[in-house]
Amino acid sequence: MRSFCHSSQGGHGNHPKYSKWIEAKLLKRLEEYNIITLEYLKQLRDEAIEEIVKSHNKWSSNNANMNTYFDNLITKKKSIYNEK
Repeated sequence: MRSFCHSSQGGHGNHPKYSKWIEAKLLKRLEEYNIITLEYLKQLRDEAIEEIVKSHNKWSSNNANMNTYFDNLITKKKSIYNEK
């Protein structure tokens, strides 16, 4: 997947929690519907872009990072594993 957002340093890092977030979304979709459509992938891409922008804005302003941001999404009280 190509990068949607570049850091001010122009570098790319390892973000395993982002990958885990995407994987969880795909597994949940398969569990619920037993199919992943192109339409769903486009929706997931759009959602991922929104979250990447949010994480970029957050880490730019308080020295957080994308991995921490997505870890918080995964572990927040209303987890993606429970949302409909």
